[in-house]
Amino acid sequence: MSLPSRLRLIALSLAMSAMTAGCGSAARSEPEPLLIAAASDLQLVLPRILEAYRTEAGASASSVFGASGTLSAQIEQGAPFDLFLSADRGYVSALSERGAIRADSVRDYAVGELVMVVGESLPEIVQAEDLKTARFRVMAIANPSHAPYGRAAREFLERSGIWDAVSNRVVLAANVREAARFVESGDAEVGFVSGSSARAASGVRVVAIDASKHTPLIQSLGIPTRSTRVEEAERFARFLVGPIAQALLAREGFAPAAAVVASENP
Repeated sequence: MSLPSRLRLIALSLAMSAMTAGCGSAARSEPEPLLIAAASDLQLVLPRILEAYRTEAGASASSVFGASGTLSAQIEQGAPFDLFLSADRGYVSALSERGAIRADSVRDYAVGELVMVVGESLPEIVQAEDLKTARFRVMAIANPSHAPYGRAAREFLERSGIWDAVSNRVVLAANVREAARFVESGDAEVGFVSGSSARAASGVRVVAIDASKHTPLIQSLGIPTRSTRVEEAERFARFLVGPIAQALLAREGFAPAAAVVASENP
């Protein structure tokens, strides 16, 4: 290679290095968004809450959705989340006891709503016993082993006295959003899902169920001990239990956690 060619190559390399360094500096000047592990029942409402938080606090956050049990396992294995929004208080409490969640950060933020969704062309369901009829061949629930709504759905069917009669028709979805999609697509006639997932589904009827036949879905949050952004995570946690976020949650059928906590401690 001739000397001029070599000089041009060195100059090009130096220019590219300077550009890369400059880009890195620009990227570092803007803080990374808070990373939130969020239960699947929040998939529709959490983006609105994050937008409201951005407007109110001038800070951004991003989210990863999944079944609470799956996210809990990921946090215990060291996933780099800054905040965990679980659909079940138990997962947060267990992580706190094992030292994976900061004990002083744990608090309830909402109560989830379990409902039934049924294909619009199917007969009306008046009581749980109606599910034993042959028209309802497939029922979708989130997997009870890691999804709180799936566990609540099975509990409802058991307390209604029909689990043994219908359990061979039950298919397990990864989470409540997938269970709702099974009914939307016609792969299942009935699904047990969160109220927020039901309201977003198309081609289905929403059927209220007797909430006394399953354990309340008290949703809790906590800050993983591995997070290096405790102050920012705490700021968002306070926003989530504040009036703006709670109003957005209420529109999607979530009740304030204080209502159930008060009933537990009359």
